[in-house]
Amino acid sequence: MMRKGIIAVLFFAVFGCSVAVQAQKIGYTNSAAILQEMADFKAAQTTVETYRAQLQSQLEKRATDWQAKVQKYQQDANSGILTPVQMKEQEAVLGQEQQAIAQLEQELSVKLGNKEAEVLQPILTKLQTAIDQVGQENGYDYILNADEFSGGIILYKKPGDDVTAKVKAKLGM
Repeated sequence: MMRKGIIAVLFFAVFGCSVAVQAQKIGYTNSAAILQEMADFKAAQTTVETYRAQLQSQLEKRATDWQAKVQKYQQDANSGILTPVQMKEQEAVLGQEQQAIAQLEQELSVKLGNKEAEVLQPILTKLQTAIDQVGQENGYDYILNADEFSGGIILYKKPGDDVTAKVKAKLGM
């Protein structure tokens, strides 16, 4: 009798799990492709690229000024104009400036990352909202990302479950 009870419990557990799995509706989309087609994303890329060019110009000017100072120092040192004490002082100043340029490069990199996040976040939120709406309106339990940047998490997908067109429609594309 105990054995029949265990078999019945196992039967219902297996049968119940398979019914739950069969009831799930899963779709997929290519979020990277959608982003590339969004006008907002293209404008954001232009904004970030313009900002990157400004920061790069700022860094290059500072580096060019430093290189000119190094060349002047080398000329003065080679011509014998500088005393050994003056040479050490200038070397220390040039070393400090080089460190300041390296620090500036790091600061500008952080600024660029912050700008990218600031500009892209509203666009990513808009895309996520559209995906959420497609999922809710069409009864999907899950929508997976099927772009090449997600590490290939989908090994198989049925052609009828691609919700990319529905997400684009939600975005007015």
